[in-house]
Amino acid sequence: MQAFTALHDELYIKQHLQQGGIYAQDRHGQQLFFPLLSLSIGAVTLGDFDYLIDETELAQHATKAKSKAKQIAGNSLYQLTLSDSRYLTSVS
Repeated sequence: MQAFTALHDELYIKQHLQQGGIYAQDRHGQQLFFPLLSLSIGAVTLGDFDYLIDETELAQHATKAKSKAKQIAGNSLYQLTLSDSRYLTSVS
């Protein structure tokens, strides 16, 4: 993630780095503020979830991990835990 952040100097001008993002028009022509790019990684360690029986269940858990990662501001890595997946297993 540090390598990703290091790319900001190549992708943005100094003003944008100081502002923490850029002002630009969206697809509807509205001037909006867009924050600097960030990287969100959701991880699932298979050994922690030995009850997963197929790709669908793994995808559900990966989606949950990614969602948790995106709730963290800036670059993030979220490792799904058994307590996070309690709801997922009761629904399956």
